[in-house]
Amino acid sequence: MAVDHHRRPRWEIPMFNTRKRTVRQSSTRVLADLIRASNGKRAATITYVDSDGEETVRTIEIHDIRTTATGRVVVGAMCRMRGDMRTFYPERVTSCTVHRRFPWKWTRSARG
Repeated sequence: MAVDHHRRPRWEIPMFNTRKRTVRQSSTRVLADLIRASNGKRAATITYVDSDGEETVRTIEIHDIRTTATGRVVVGAMCRMRGDMRTFYPERVTSCTVHRRFPWKWTRSARG
């Protein structure tokens, strides 16, 4: 059955996962993407390898990126999967995709 999207407002059109799948980015590229997400106040979906070697896909909202006294880069972010603030290390991120931000007129809150 075909769905006619031309007669429905943009916010009612079903949105599908259109993020591209990235594979094994360099650490420089990952850090650049995390900084871009932080500066643009956008969420990022990362593939993260934890200390046990288990790989998970998480969507995070970055709050700060800092370096420790030893020079290690640390990302403080809200993890949507856990629903809590977490600390992530960019060297454990194997891929990162920054979410697009849609214009305000397409959001539900702008409908009135």
